[in-house]
Amino acid sequence: MGLFDLFKKKETDDGVPWSLRRKIKRAHSKFSPAEERQAALQSLAEDGSPPAVAALIRRFTFYVEPLTTDERERDYVYDRLLDFGKEKTVPPLIRSIRESDSIQWQLRLFHDLASEEEVLETLLEIIEGYDTEYEKNPQRKIQIIGALGEWKSERVAQVLLRFLEDVDEEVRYQTVQSLLSQDPEITRDRLMDLALADASNRIRDLVIDGFVEHAVSIKGYPQRKQFEDLLGDAFSIDKQGVIRRRPPKSR
Repeated sequence: MGLFDLFKKKETDDGVPWSLRRKIKRAHSKFSPAEERQAALQSLAEDGSPPAVAALIRRFTFYVEPLTTDERERDYVYDRLLDFGKEKTVPPLIRSIRESDSIQWQLRLFHDLASEEEVLETLLEIIEGYDTEYEKNPQRKIQIIGALGEWKSERVAQVLLRFLEDVDEEVRYQTVQSLLSQDPEITRDRLMDLALADASNRIRDLVIDGFVEHAVSIKGYPQRKQFEDLLGDAFSIDKQGVIRRRPPKSR
């Protein structure tokens, strides 16, 4: 053994072996040959250590070309993470949901590994940590709000209502979409208030279209006349206060 080998570090400062660090770097290299990246992903799956599992999850956070290669790699990683099971995969998976900008695949995997109650409680806990002020990239917030729309409950509705005041239009738009699936007894007036006050025409149209789709009555709303003025000639209102779309005029 040479003098250099006596002093050579076998681990990085965070305790990850250099050999594993090199595999992680290759697995995350978007512009490397696909064969090299896929071989590195396979090595990480065979390793199965906590750093390797976390690195596999990070493969969900970037895309490669072509799309078929990207999908094949994601599917491989998804299946291996499922094989590792809940105990090994869920803790780093939740960290990724908290920290990554793109979390669609992580959310899907979370649903497959944990109970509905665990997923809901985790997403509510994460979203409650957000405010409604400006942030450079709100994609994580938008995706979590969208995922929460899958549950119909008073608690979910109450948590999401404050995001109708978010400074980002995309956040408000996604919030409206998620709230339209909730109980209108909780959400109706706030959605109508937003349609009257928001400068975004597409948010106004989303509220109106959602009310039509879900047959939401506007009876008893204090500013009903102002809201009716938004509808134009394309809609009518029946005796129950439900907005109906008029059939197109025949030529």
